[in-house]
Amino acid sequence: MFKGIIGLIVVLFTQQTYANTQVSVGTGYQHASILGAQLAYNDGVNRYYVAAGVVGYGLGYDRVVSNNKKHSVGIAIGSEELTSENGFAVLTYNYYFTNSNESGWRIGATVGRRKEDVASFFGDFGEVKTHSAVSFDLSYLF
Repeated sequence: MFKGIIGLIVVLFTQQTYANTQVSVGTGYQHASILGAQLAYNDGVNRYYVAAGVVGYGLGYDRVVSNNKKHSVGIAIGSEELTSENGFAVLTYNYYFTNSNESGWRIGATVGRRKEDVASFFGDFGEVKTHSAVSFDLSYLF
């Protein structure tokens, strides 16, 4: 998965796609942590992104579903050390206060599944449990 993230970053920064590159900073599973950043390629309707957070990483895809480009739905996968050490997969919804192609605030929600180690401060018990994953996402798109 790490090689895939590096490959996507290389593609995002080629000269041909640089004009369609977006950066955002925010919270929630879409940003892979309590606080994280996204680097995205946006073709006007589709957004493909990598996310790196304080304690996690992820990949995602969003598709605009409204004519005014203020609503999108998508999927995000990744891992973060606080609640989903063994991964998460969530469906996403975002509302853009401007639109998905312009700078501005974005709010969203995610719902899905996450896998967490059963552990304590003193060590890992080797058991993995699956739980629901729900988050409210707030970000600023540059």
